[in-house]
Amino acid sequence: MTRRRREKTAEPTLSPPPAVARAAVPASMAAGLLLWLPSLRGDFLYDDVPMVVQNPVLQDPGNLAALVTFDPARPLLTLSWVGSALLGGGIEPWAFRIVNVVLHAATAGLVARLALWLAAARGEPLAARQALLAGLFFAVTPMAAETVAYVASRSTGLCAFFGFAFLVLGVRELEASRPCRRAAAWLLLLLAHLTKEEAAAFPLLLVLLDLHGPAAGRLRDVAARWRLHAPFLALPVAGLCARRAMVGTWLPAPAWPYEVWLPTQALEFPAYLLRALLPLDPALHRGTPPFAWPPEPRSIVLGVLLLALLAFVARRPRTRLALATAWMAAALAPSSSLVPLRELAVDHRAYVGGFGAAWVVAGALAPAGRAPLAAAVLVVMAARSLAEQSTLATADSAWAAAVERNPDLPEVRLGAGLARLQAGDPESATRHFGRLTELAPDDARGWSNLASALAAQGRYAEALAPAQRAAQLSADDPHVAYNLGVLQAQAGHLDLAEASFERAGELTPPVPQALLNLARIHIARGELAAAEARLGRAAGLRLSDDLQVQLEALRGELAARRARLSP
Repeated sequence: MTRRRREKTAEPTLSPPPAVARAAVPASMAAGLLLWLPSLRGDFLYDDVPMVVQNPVLQDPGNLAALVTFDPARPLLTLSWVGSALLGGGIEPWAFRIVNVVLHAATAGLVARLALWLAAARGEPLAARQALLAGLFFAVTPMAAETVAYVASRSTGLCAFFGFAFLVLGVRELEASRPCRRAAAWLLLLLAHLTKEEAAAFPLLLVLLDLHGPAAGRLRDVAARWRLHAPFLALPVAGLCARRAMVGTWLPAPAWPYEVWLPTQALEFPAYLLRALLPLDPALHRGTPPFAWPPEPRSIVLGVLLLALLAFVARRPRTRLALATAWMAAALAPSSSLVPLRELAVDHRAYVGGFGAAWVVAGALAPAGRAPLAAAVLVVMAARSLAEQSTLATADSAWAAAVERNPDLPEVRLGAGLARLQAGDPESATRHFGRLTELAPDDARGWSNLASALAAQGRYAEALAPAQRAAQLSADDPHVAYNLGVLQAQAGHLDLAEASFERAGELTPPVPQALLNLARIHIARGELAAAEARLGRAAGLRLSDDLQVQLEALRGELAARRARLSP
């Protein structure tokens, strides 16, 4: 009886011996760790500022309500920010960047382990060598730069880590089911969903691994395992319902019309795949043009490539390129199909899809006699990755490279201007913001920041006109109203400044500094009751340490003024 039970539960030996696995996995992890350690010298840039530097949760990590509500669709990501802040004893760039690097190294190890399983499941020779090359390719590819060397992209890195760990357990469930292992896989997939919406792709990727592995292309074999796949495929639907309950919407608001977004994403697909296979062109901003009719030459070329790719896959569905194509399509589906996002194409969306490219390259470089070529490819990619880390080290260098690549992209001019303003060069910032107002005259951000850059040079009178234009274009933005009030006060128009501060304090969310400025004006006029009301409202808002000091100072000033008026 005992022997029968043991024979009944024994797993088929699709996976290579553990000794072989130990050769590829740690080497991939070490490469991912060592290559990207120089990125720890980098600073915060772009979305790092609102997501990390200005994150209210990091000011009070013990506030569980703020932790959950800051980004309710991604609570685990917010928790990871808190962990980095605790690691660094504050908002230190290295403490946030080191987590990104470790996550990437761990994911590279999981990629090697998954490639090892897939090669064995397909009965291919040189499985260990293929796994090693796939893991190393994934570890050193320059296309990972945005995910690893840019703090805000941790959402992708953390989600990918949980997702690939889910796949490593999931493929073993294809061999033989174990309740504890299946529960662990389900938990990992849940953690990925709590990190980023891209987790919806991983159940599809498990189906692809089944189809190209044990099922050997037979759809009926995949369908026979529906009890395994169905619960995993149902989790994204449950996540969508949970998002609806938490934030009130099924999906984020579309930034583009679908008739523009969908053809643009379809045409960008071969570009994503090509960049993953030949990863020498990383970029923080690509400047992808939206689809227009009649199509431009670039769109025609990409359309021909897409049709050729689909024809090849249809005729040879069991090839490595077919798997890479389907893998990239599934990985991109949540971010490049359902929700029209502001940026049309960004590198981190293809991070998970990079496994398919690594699988293709590993197969091409694994045969005997190609070791020198494989080494040369990895060295070239590593050098390119090091160069990109240097580019992403500071906001100034990152945006300088982006401007050189896309000088007429409004988002690039905005980022470059903010970087120069932060670096203490308002004259260069003025040129960038001035160009932005020419490229996007209806974008309030260009006018508002142009006003700030002029004010930083003491050119207050010149700054008023762009500030007023920004207020006209963005009448419901409290920060634009506040900035206008500051400039009006600096120009000596106190009555106008008071009205602007009043508006900045009434809009949602109110600007605390505007309320403090109003209280200061009321105290100067002897309007003590009005000043107390302003201070009371400001005290009910989340204040930085500096604003809290201002609040207490104004309360003291108000008390002293009352004491002087008392008989």
